[in-house]
Amino acid sequence: MDQETISTPRRLDGIILTHKHLDHSNDVNILIEAMTDGGFNKKGVLFCPEDAITEDPVVMRYARGYIERVELLKEKKTYAIKDVTFTTPVRHVHGVETYGLVFQLNASIGLSPIPDSSTICLISTGPITSS
Repeated sequence: MDQETISTPRRLDGIILTHKHLDHSNDVNILIEAMTDGGFNKKGVLFCPEDAITEDPVVMRYARGYIERVELLKEKKTYAIKDVTFTTPVRHVHGVETYGLVFQLNASIGLSPIPDSSTICLISTGPITSS
């Protein structure tokens, strides 16, 4: 992937908002506007917890109208956009709604970014099994 692809928001197909605290959500409306050319090119998916668009929302109503759809994150669900798949195995303890994320990069590698939480998350480079 070249630098232009990485740094050009209009090339995005989706946005994952982990939770609505400002240090994680501050630019979500700007990214939606950039991804959709200011709303002139309706496209993309926003993945977010329900409270990010309902209770004291951080994603503005006008910006939600610029995207094709909103998918609400829920515990133990799987989501996909193009060739990217991720799951939300557990709801975190954090004061606002947020979930652990696991991106399955291939059959044997999973990647889990760790947003703020008191729940411990793991990064695995092999199959995750229960003992």
